[in-house]
Amino acid sequence: MPRSSARGVDGALEAAARLYGAGLHFEVHELLEPHWMAASGPTREALQGVIQAAVGWQHLANDNVAGARSLLTEAAARLRGRRLGGRDFDAFARATSEAVTRLPAATPPPFPERSQASEREESV
Repeated sequence: MPRSSARGVDGALEAAARLYGAGLHFEVHELLEPHWMAASGPTREALQGVIQAAVGWQHLANDNVAGARSLLTEAAARLRGRRLGGRDFDAFARATSEAVTRLPAATPPPFPERSQASEREESV
């Protein structure tokens, strides 16, 4: 499989944000998995965290609270301090950790938005 390009990951994250916002967490996993498999280093680590978060929320939707707790905890740890595709996943990681304390009543935090500053930097 070819290496995952930054442009491909950015586009996949845009689509993942829409799917995540619609509650289609399994589809986020399906969309991002090929990019994760092709990536390396910090990009691979961040994508794994996003996938774990999505699957964790899917577990909760399927009433698997233990699975949700495990994956959401791992996702939060993996995403702390990370940026990917112009998105700051650190606040998402903190919100995910906080949500774990409210399971099974927790709801997913919003997917990180692409920052205006990154868009300007990447368009130069």
